[in-house]
Amino acid sequence: MEFSSGILIESGLNLAGYLVVAVLLYILIGRRTSKQAKQAASPANAVAAMAPTVTLAPSPKQRPADNPVFISLAAGAPAAPSSHAVKAIAPDSDVVEQISRRENRRAIYREARRLLALGNSRRELMDKFPLTEDEIELLSVAGKA
Repeated sequence: MEFSSGILIESGLNLAGYLVVAVLLYILIGRRTSKQAKQAASPANAVAAMAPTVTLAPSPKQRPADNPVFISLAAGAPAAPSSHAVKAIAPDSDVVEQISRRENRRAIYREARRLLALGNSRRELMDKFPLTEDEIELLSVAGKA
């Protein structure tokens, strides 16, 4: 049993690529952790003695979610919530309608499955419920499983 040279070359190139990516990730993560360690090691007094900090304007690519805001839960609920953060408590009528349709459909499937188990014909089910032949077939197969 011989190994073809093409397979060996492809395997070697894949291995070399994985090693290069691993080395690059190791270097990048090492730089990031060393920067964080240096920032953590600098004393707090040196930060206070520095010139006033300059706040950077958010770049145009940033979204509102990119600038998190700390909200203290220890102080209790705010007296008057801001109007821009208040969402409607009642869901949209479309959402309620979709949920009710889904629940109605589930009830129809349950009843049709029960009637199939009792021995009703598929034609009777199609006349009684708004079901297609494929749905009845699926219910009959699912009921046997």
